[in-house]
Amino acid sequence: MKDMKELFEMALGLGAEWHVTGITLSPEEHRIDIALDFDRGTKFPCYKSTVFLS
Repeated sequence: MKDMKELFEMALGLGAEWHVTGITLSPEEHRIDIALDFDRGTKFPCYKSTVFLS
């Protein structure tokens, strides 16, 4: 395990195109904010059709 970002990527089951770019822990608020990004040029299927979106 390299770091917390890799841990969260594995825990969330993210695909290779997704990356955790930031994690903010707020124990007093019982909150974890996770920032995600994806590789430039990645195409995602539209959930309503077979069209790929970029």
